[in-house]
Amino acid sequence: MSDQVQTFLECVVGRNLIAVGREGSDWAFKFEDVASLMTECPWRILVKGGIKVSNLDDGLKFGWPDAIDAHEAVVHLVHERACIAFPSAKTPAI
Repeated sequence: MSDQVQTFLECVVGRNLIAVGREGSDWAFKFEDVASLMTECPWRILVKGGIKVSNLDDGLKFGWPDAIDAHEAVVHLVHERACIAFPSAKTPAI
């Protein structure tokens, strides 16, 4: 892991997510007063060890009457809540 990634992770863990934005395939996550993350890569929100939503869920129905709005799901799940971990593909979530 690069020093820049490690520094970013140290900044956001324990901070609240205050804004989520989306433009096309780009997603932006802003953490209170310290950092923002812009990504085009796959991401997912884990709650108690389970996947609650991912960017790939956006627009899918999975048998529900309405399609999933991933932006709205992220806001509902984590807006104004602290990030307690930031697992990556090399750091599996528990």
